[in-house]
Amino acid sequence: MKRPNRKTHVARLAHPTTPPVMSLNRRELATILAALRFHQDENLQGQRAIADLAIRNIATDGGTIKALSSREIDALCARLNTNR
Repeated sequence: MKRPNRKTHVARLAHPTTPPVMSLNRRELATILAALRFHQDENLQGQRAIADLAIRNIATDGGTIKALSSREIDALCARLNTNR
């Protein structure tokens, strides 16, 4: 049962008419933000590509998309924090 005072964050797809994909509680959102910052610090500091193959595969969806840059992660974290 959800507590009434508990803040949740709703992740949405890019299209404004798309229904919410999932709700995140504050702990989940904090963990995602921490993971993004950790990835930014560990994997994106002056390297051309993400060295860890498993992390690179996740970040690029198996090589089908370009991984977010450090600046793009900054912007994503700011967007996630704004929607709290």
